[in-house]
Amino acid sequence: MSIRQVQIIDALKNLVLNQRGLDFQRLATSLAKKRFPDLVASDPAGDLGSDAYLLGFLTVDGKKIAVAASLTAEYKKIRSDCDTILKKQGHIDQLLFYTPIPRKRTLTKLWGDKLKAEFGVGLDVVTQNEIVEVLREPENSWICNEYLDLHFSEGASLAELRSNLVLAATNSLAGWIREHGRHLRIEALVEPNLEELGEEAQSNERLSVADLQHLVDTRRDCLVLGGPGAGKTTLLIQLAQALLTAADGPIPILVSAANWANSGKTLTEFVVSQTAFQAVGLTVEKMAQLSQAGHISYLINGWNEISQARIGWVTDQFREEQRAYPPPSFVVVTRQNGNRPTLIEETVVQVLGFTDQSRAELLRKRVGQEAAVKLVDKLEGDHFLDELTKTPLFLSATLAYYERHGDFPETTFAALGGLVETAEQYEPHKSALNQPPIRGHHRRYLTEMASKATDTGEVLLSRASARAHLLDTARRLAAESQLASLPEPEEVATALTDHHLLVEISSTDRPLRFSHQQIQEWFAALYLWNQFFQTDDPWNDTERAALNAIVNKRDWEQALLLLVEHLASKSGSKPKLLELALLTLPLDLIFACELLNRADIADEPAAEPNTADRNAMLWVHRLGN
Repeated sequence: MSIRQVQIIDALKNLVLNQRGLDFQRLATSLAKKRFPDLVASDPAGDLGSDAYLLGFLTVDGKKIAVAASLTAEYKKIRSDCDTILKKQGHIDQLLFYTPIPRKRTLTKLWGDKLKAEFGVGLDVVTQNEIVEVLREPENSWICNEYLDLHFSEGASLAELRSNLVLAATNSLAGWIREHGRHLRIEALVEPNLEELGEEAQSNERLSVADLQHLVDTRRDCLVLGGPGAGKTTLLIQLAQALLTAADGPIPILVSAANWANSGKTLTEFVVSQTAFQAVGLTVEKMAQLSQAGHISYLINGWNEISQARIGWVTDQFREEQRAYPPPSFVVVTRQNGNRPTLIEETVVQVLGFTDQSRAELLRKRVGQEAAVKLVDKLEGDHFLDELTKTPLFLSATLAYYERHGDFPETTFAALGGLVETAEQYEPHKSALNQPPIRGHHRRYLTEMASKATDTGEVLLSRASARAHLLDTARRLAAESQLASLPEPEEVATALTDHHLLVEISSTDRPLRFSHQQIQEWFAALYLWNQFFQTDDPWNDTERAALNAIVNKRDWEQALLLLVEHLASKSGSKPKLLELALLTLPLDLIFACELLNRADIADEPAAEPNTADRNAMLWVHRLGN
């Protein structure tokens, strides 16, 4: 018998001696998952009484098998556990029973015969000998390390893998910071304003990044909710930074939900396909080893950005990741009213806007004490600005607008426009955007791209699709005598990512997306303005049909609301806004009322008093208020 076998046997005896039932349950579950990858694991609880644990269920050749574990190896105990499973869980065909106690095969066969005769249930007992044979394999050294406190020489390779993962995660984080720092995000200057939701939450209790870090360290899943521009992505980056500064604990892997969905790969395959992870030689197998040892936490950003066409597939893939044992921990970020996954033992956290105090503190850090006092007075004296600038992205946008124009925006659309304008006016970007291949048509290219992405429910455009859309736009510009010759669409794509708010994703096919979903929605709103609201002329049948198709798609809602709120501040726009609401009425009554509310025409008299639909809609809106 090898030294390793002796050490494993001694460690198993120690589990029994010290009644470390939970450690043996986790060890047995890891072994069962290796043998049966389809095992559906149960919660880690001693639900069979005494020291016994129901590990889960699986189906093999049409037979339902229950998997259990116990520090006790007596038939009386096995019989009692089987009886409990049958009463609580219903019919099973076989019981697979793990125990660290040595028992002869002749004895366990006798137990099987008795259990079959009494309950009609087959029995397979995995005893000490079989467990030791599996654990002595080098690939299972991590199990010995994790649950038996045995540090074999192969443990060094796990430490090396962790070191490589830290390096990859650090480089990946740096890429996220570069990508998401392009549109003047400032919320990282102050502690985020977080609130825990749910029955267990303390009323009005605020959380910090350190609290989220503690949740991840204790392998609790976390769902982060927030409105557009609330600072959800920045919070995730701050959490990743905090986790990476810890000496131990899980390593954060930042994942864009939309990018993963579009890849068509499993989550682990998608991660290891990225440059940062390829550079250190991490593979699916190595990631599985790290995950089983508890070294991985996935921080998934923008679940709401997954298109409806892919949400079912991604949800199934996510469930597969959760079925691993032990599963990695997950922090998933989504919009308040967006799609959300089902998490295990989740804590739900809402990202709130700035408080008056945190906004004032941030402004002092940004513009200095004297200027901050004047800005705070102005913001607090205007209800619209006060509410708008409680949201981080819109405070950034408002400051950008103020720095450009010397006053404040009247609408959210105008504020975001100031952010876009600021990005366009910086040198050398300004000069580059006015030279070939863009030639000053950047907004036209970007509005067309935003409209295509929004119309298909995407935030990510493949490189091939982006080139096709850019070429179509260039052809229209040429037809309008705005271009003498067509540029290469790849050159246009490169120029827009180098000098505007378009981002290239680091993956094999280099897809494109806007630097923030709200930026895409702003350009989509600009597209609507150019197509349908630039003149006061009534819509023709073709325009009405096109607008009807847009209104009927949920993905256009944010762009429509942005534009309607902005147009409501302009004189002469209300007749068309009322027509838009009327167009929406047969499709979505609630959204029609929301459009009326944003347009500030809920109490506007109908242009034709005898038109029943108009008056009915206005009365419905009034009653709703």
